[in-house]
Amino acid sequence: MTNDNYQKGLAASFSAFAIWGLAVIFWKQIGHVNSIEILTHRIIWSFVFIVFLFLISKRYNLSRDLQFAKNWKYLILTTLLLTANWLTFIWAVNSGHVVESSLGYFINPLVNVLLGWLFFREKLRKYQALAVGLAVVSVLVLTINYGHFPWIAFVLAFTFGLYGMVRKKINIKSIPGFGAEMFMAVPFALAYLIYLNIEGTISFLNSDLLTNILIVATGVVTAVPLLLFNYGVRHLPLKTVGFIQYITPTGMFILGVFVYKEPFSVTKLISFILIWAALAIYSFDNYFNYRTRKKNKENSS
Repeated sequence: MTNDNYQKGLAASFSAFAIWGLAVIFWKQIGHVNSIEILTHRIIWSFVFIVFLFLISKRYNLSRDLQFAKNWKYLILTTLLLTANWLTFIWAVNSGHVVESSLGYFINPLVNVLLGWLFFREKLRKYQALAVGLAVVSVLVLTINYGHFPWIAFVLAFTFGLYGMVRKKINIKSIPGFGAEMFMAVPFALAYLIYLNIEGTISFLNSDLLTNILIVATGVVTAVPLLLFNYGVRHLPLKTVGFIQYITPTGMFILGVFVYKEPFSVTKLISFILIWAALAIYSFDNYFNYRTRKKNKENSS
């Protein structure tokens, strides 16, 4: 890996996670639009953007990259998980739950550890188990504070975690796979927009110019950080990407508390401190485990 590629990968990854963290501002601007309509536009315009990328690029071979006959059931599942994640996020952000949404993405790495243990028989190291335990305690604290289970955070964390797990299992390249997922979701998105149009409740083309532009831009806002993320992953060690990823929920958390003035009690603070402690333990465990394996490999060679 050349230093130039490393620097470009670093810039791409920082940009991707920063965009995802700041995207709350974008979704708030179209908060007056029905959440399901926003979701349908996100699907349709993301698909249009991906088709454009396919037309200008000769890097992809769909029959080779997708192996659709073998993977169609998994792609249906990933499509459902991804759209469920998007709809929950859009609704939560525009309903004043930015802080709870950020919690979902803070605990997502710990959910990945748990899913690896449950489905891939990956052993939990001592400090990983401690990190997951702290996350469980923080959820209990939040549940007591809210008076109900923090379902938004868990839906976001588990849909995204399960999505990544299934995509890992089928090992399809990101852009062709994402294109296939949007292709399968587009008919349902179009049907819903036709229904809204018949009912006379559709916002697109019946709103002000800025709203219409932002609705079309949902495809770019969705696809661009994904492309930057994929570039970064190819040119950076995964442990580096793992640290950088916390830019996203941190940005969301700051926006929720200081910009959108969502209530943040002492109980919530305690819960987030437990999550941050869990993430610190998880990250340092990964780092020292990586250093140990690298040292053992050098000694054996």
